[in-house]
Amino acid sequence: MENLVARPSNKLNIQHRKVLNAYFATRKEEVISEKKESLYKVISGDTLSKIAKKHDTTVSIVKKDNSLKSDIITIGQKLKVTSLKEKGKKVSFQYLNAANLGDEVYIIVKTHLIGEGKKVWVNVRQGVTTGVVKENGTLLLMQNGKEQARPEAIIGGLCNEPNLLNADDFKDWAVFKITLGGKDTSSYAAALDKLKGKITKLYLVVDAHSPNNDRDIVYNGMNPDKDGEPDQRSTPNQWLDMDDKWFKMGVKSGVLEEMKIIVDKHIKYSQTGVRNSLSKEGLKNLDCSETVAIYLHKLGVMPNLKILYTGTMTTEKDFQNAVGSKNIELISGSDKENFKPQKGDVFVWRKSNGVGHTGIVYHFDEKKDLVTILEAIGKVGSADEKTNKNNGGYTGTNCSRTAVYKRKGKALFSHSGWVGYFRPKNYTKKL
Repeated sequence: MENLVARPSNKLNIQHRKVLNAYFATRKEEVISEKKESLYKVISGDTLSKIAKKHDTTVSIVKKDNSLKSDIITIGQKLKVTSLKEKGKKVSFQYLNAANLGDEVYIIVKTHLIGEGKKVWVNVRQGVTTGVVKENGTLLLMQNGKEQARPEAIIGGLCNEPNLLNADDFKDWAVFKITLGGKDTSSYAAALDKLKGKITKLYLVVDAHSPNNDRDIVYNGMNPDKDGEPDQRSTPNQWLDMDDKWFKMGVKSGVLEEMKIIVDKHIKYSQTGVRNSLSKEGLKNLDCSETVAIYLHKLGVMPNLKILYTGTMTTEKDFQNAVGSKNIELISGSDKENFKPQKGDVFVWRKSNGVGHTGIVYHFDEKKDLVTILEAIGKVGSADEKTNKNNGGYTGTNCSRTAVYKRKGKALFSHSGWVGYFRPKNYTKKL
């Protein structure tokens, strides 16, 4: 057998498996629709409104398409109807260089030839000097309702999302949806509050070789220096860890954020002890109405911190008398199924046997129809603990906590003692 000889003219096209880039991002969705035209014959009982609704269009469009000057139509009349039929959605991601503790963000890891279905791990680490954790320490994050130090994503995983028209754009991407901070963000928030500008610098570490048992993966993470060459101060599987590339994490300000820090300490639930003081003794225990009282006092709605009971919070007049101010009002229609709360609202329910509960709306996710609540709750917990568990709420009971409930679920609107939502007004501090 002849020996093979490598000559200068021989060219080897070696394709390496690579991690090309990694960064934080926001997500944008665009609904893609197509026009559909049809001819409709008017039948008995039809109105332009009914016809428009049936074809997912509007009365004004139907009138324009048919040159109608009024809403009058006749049986047997033929109308041209143009409707928009949803084809699907297109997704894009925009580079993000800063966000706040508690924000939901995305981490994008772009790869080459590693293969769809392969796993990628990331760490978000503390850069430069000690900030919320020690230098180069790993931050806790939330992913899919669970606290993680090392979130995981699948290359091409986003391609399985229903009705995604540009799925091929992401076949080599690992996309992580995470929340900055773990279940209890109070220590991180306190640390940020002491830092200059209340901001700390973070970077990303990517691992695509360990989960796939593949040591031949190449990382392109060494940030270029001013001459375009890899900067030896960096490390190949690290991104954003240089000069002006750092990801900056800050902390939200306002009374709601102060209250979240308090309830996320998971203070023991009790209806006894000092209930009208912000002293160490006063914050040794909390109950639901005491939590709301502290909130209203910090907001400037309750001039003096008073003891509240749900029994004095069921009507606007009683609530105002208990607070000592008219700057709290029962929102009209908030006892109805279609009402959507705003952040800062206070919910109340109270049963005929005297058992009641109250809490503060921290966030309302209209798309998922979920309400994030700041509360102190007893040992039994709520009537919607399954939703709370499945959506990243704190699952411990007999303590203060951040919880997540269905807007129309049994912990809120569908509770037998539901009263509604009250809204502070004319407050003197930032919400």
